[in-house]
Amino acid sequence: MTREEEKKFVEECRSWLGMKWIHGQCLKGYGVDCIQFIAAISKFMGWLDEKYEIPPYPRDWALHCAESKIEQEMGKYCRPVELSELKVGDILLYKFGRCNSHAAWYLGTGRAIHSHIKRGVEEFDINEPEMSKHFTRAMRWKGRG
Repeated sequence: MTREEEKKFVEECRSWLGMKWIHGQCLKGYGVDCIQFIAAISKFMGWLDEKYEIPPYPRDWALHCAESKIEQEMGKYCRPVELSELKVGDILLYKFGRCNSHAAWYLGTGRAIHSHIKRGVEEFDINEPEMSKHFTRAMRWKGRG
């Protein structure tokens, strides 16, 4: 991304701060869950078709499935990257339950943003223990270097 694109990306992500977490929803100004947040920003940036719809998923799927629905779907559009190669706009995956079930956007300088089930959309330090112990991998949209 250019500096201007990075700025646009970070500003849009931060414009969601304070939205509450609502499973399966994406309504800016009201609430969003983590994967819907990823899709909304991806559409805003033009990385994902506006008509794309996330396949339905029950709230507790990660407690019962060993395969990550998030990772399977994202694998169609993203490729893995090393943590040491993180760039603004990369997606961080976290394991809660039996598989990767949570996603966040990397904002740069060790900061990320996600929709947290208890706190809604918030920015956090990727090295804080609460999140870092659940981190599993990073992904980048194909074609983004």
